[in-house]
Amino acid sequence: MSPIRGRHSTHSVGSSQQVRHNELGFLTVDDKLLADLEFDAVRTALQAETATPLGALRGAALRPSGDPQEVAREQAITLESLRHLESQIAQLPS
Repeated sequence: MSPIRGRHSTHSVGSSQQVRHNELGFLTVDDKLLADLEFDAVRTALQAETATPLGALRGAALRPSGDPQEVAREQAITLESLRHLESQIAQLPS
């Protein structure tokens, strides 16, 4: 099997699961792998924890990213949110 298919480079992860590099060189995963990893359960849990309907919609649309800049940006947002929540908890009366 050739490592290049069309414009995608592929790597076997399991019997029918594949991780691919798209035309920009970013990693992508197929829907079967996401199903096997129960990624829908992650999205559902995230939606249950959102405070607004817009947050729930964004959670429902969430997909893994292979773009290092996007991952770094989202991790920074997550860290900022976590720090905000920690500061709010610290201000609660004991």
